[in-house]
Amino acid sequence: MQIDYKIIGFNPQFGSILVEFFFEGKFVEKFNFDIPLDDNGLFIVGDQLHSMLIGFFPFAHLQRQKLLKAGIPNADVIQSLVVQPDKENDK
Repeated sequence: MQIDYKIIGFNPQFGSILVEFFFEGKFVEKFNFDIPLDDNGLFIVGDQLHSMLIGFFPFAHLQRQKLLKAGIPNADVIQSLVVQPDKENDK
């Protein structure tokens, strides 16, 4: 899976960045990350930062969203387990 991202914000006071993720050119999600400090007390950058961002991206969430969009064949089984609330107990 090819994920692209753009860092769209940086808060030096909190050491955090705001990142937008894209899959197949389409916006997927926006996350805020605290940037780790290296052994010298500097923000990680370059390959370390890239690896961290890609490593934190929830690929399983993206795959799940694709599957849900396509429809889950046994969704009716779960739906059959849903019990409507008893209006008398809501008082």
